Amino acid sequence: MKQSPAAPRRSEVLAALSLAIDLGLGQPMEHMLRSCLLALRIAGSAGVDAAGQGRLY
Repeated sequence: MKQSPAAPRRSEVLAALSLAIDLGLGQPMEHMLRSCLLALRIAGSAGVDAAGQGRLY
């Protein structure tokens, strides 16, 4: 019996979209990915809870 391919995770879809947005806006590749990581690090340092960080992501 064949296994169906796994559906892409939300993070994978968002990463692909962010790369496309970078290309469309003329930004360096992975600009939005770096922005997301920085925002999450700042939120973690500021004591934002996991639910808040999930919304930020």
